[in-house]
Amino acid sequence: MTVYDKLRDPYALAVFVVTLLLPVLVGFVALRWTRNQSDYFVGGRAMDRVTVALSAVSSGRSSWLVLALSGMAWKLGVGAVWAIVGYIAVEAVQFVTLGRRLRDDTQQMGSITLLDYFASRFNDRMHLVRLTGALIIAIFMTAYVAAQFNAGAKTLATALEIPLWTAIAAAGLLILVYMVLGGYVAVAYNDVIRAVIMLLGLLAFALDTVAGLLFGKLMSFLSVGKINPLIGAAGISAFPMAGRLAARVAQEEDFDNFILMHAMGANTAGQLGSVMAGGILLAIVSKLI
Repeated sequence: MTVYDKLRDPYALAVFVVTLLLPVLVGFVALRWTRNQSDYFVGGRAMDRVTVALSAVSSGRSSWLVLALSGMAWKLGVGAVWAIVGYIAVEAVQFVTLGRRLRDDTQQMGSITLLDYFASRFNDRMHLVRLTGALIIAIFMTAYVAAQFNAGAKTLATALEIPLWTAIAAAGLLILVYMVLGGYVAVAYNDVIRAVIMLLGLLAFALDTVAGLLFGKLMSFLSVGKINPLIGAAGISAFPMAGRLAARVAQEEDFDNFILMHAMGANTAGQLGSVMAGGILLAIVSKLI
């Protein structure tokens, strides 16, 4: 199926266009707020805490959280949760301790970037600190940004079945446009939009899993223990990860407890439920439009 075939549906085309143009629109809006260098690089130091926090987490963790951590959970099981716990703890300490002090010091020194701050603090007249910092940033940030581009391009290439390099060029051009237009403000608010979408998705999965477990408990009670409640946790559309994780948790408790086929059945039912819900939603939206 070609890109044209996938986008022939008007609703799919509308979602695709909005997804592409919304970041650019945010860039144009942010352009009106940008009057000087401080506005462009640090949002004039006027960004609220929630926006900055969501931007930092969404921008810095989006690819590994959505793609890499999901793969880690699929391979390792529940143990992958500890990666999230460690990350949240370290990030919280950084924001409360280093982040607050760094913001106050950079504002007093009139520094915009980290290199400006270090150069001012250590009186770097020979520019050694600045050059060393620029070299470190160039090496590690290049690898970091390349990984982010790779993840986004793979998602786009898989969804539209287009060549990877075409997807990389499209994603890079889109990001470059809204970054040049609005600077940090555009990046921050685009990150907030993405963070809200991610949080809604995570909340939906959590509620689905909890509701499935509760229903599994009910079925276990009604069947006098013949049905494993863990099967209920697999009744979501995340196929086959949910079914596989439920089976793995059951086997960790009892090695002879094989519920993979039962969990996959519930997992498939979860997919069918998602398809039905999506069809109903599209039918309602089409009549409203």
